[in-house]
Amino acid sequence: MEILTAIVIEDEKNNAEALIELIREYCEGIEVKGRAENVKDGQKLIKSHKPDIVFLDVELPGGSGFLLFNYYDTEPPFVTIFTTAYDQYAIKAFEVNALGYLTKPIAPKRLKQAILRARGLIEAKIQEASLVVEPKVRISTGKEVIYVDPRTEIVRCEGDDNCTTIIFENKRKVLVTKTLKTFEQDWGKYGFDRCHKQHLINSAKIARFVNTERILELTNHEKIPVSVRLAHKFN
Repeated sequence: MEILTAIVIEDEKNNAEALIELIREYCEGIEVKGRAENVKDGQKLIKSHKPDIVFLDVELPGGSGFLLFNYYDTEPPFVTIFTTAYDQYAIKAFEVNALGYLTKPIAPKRLKQAILRARGLIEAKIQEASLVVEPKVRISTGKEVIYVDPRTEIVRCEGDDNCTTIIFENKRKVLVTKTLKTFEQDWGKYGFDRCHKQHLINSAKIARFVNTERILELTNHEKIPVSVRLAHKFN
């Protein structure tokens, strides 16, 4: 059985410990990587551990658990199982495509059922992804046409008026007569995210975000500025 990873976003320590103990006792193949007490810290854990499952409380310090979904323009890259003492949020939970909604105190049987559904969904997505041909995009420079996988071969794009410089993993740079906005629209589905009016970043190439300086450090050791308006996406 493949090990699935999870994090718990729950402000009440006793409730979090009780949930983690239930998972360990009744749910084989689940490794809890950490716990956060609010949405902001929970998002940091998600970035660090990239969990398969997020157990999410609703009423948290600093704002509702539903604020977590503001970090994602599309479906989040994890399965969400809500854990709450209140049943009035169930409809809203399923509107954000939550897989499960468990009310406290959590019954082991319902927890096991939710995790079995989560495992089935995750395994189906993995199988579906394995059947997808790796994407190749066409880049025309005027002198040549290049076919690349942007997810792995390109680190970032830098805009200058109606031109864009594409920076590759192998440090090659290519100038293209297209706007940065065009690449943002076309490559968003490959994980590229705008961090500044002149910079579009491959999210997979981010090493860390220095919040005090609003700087992204990339895996190729470049340091890229982040605008005040877009800094919330990297916190």
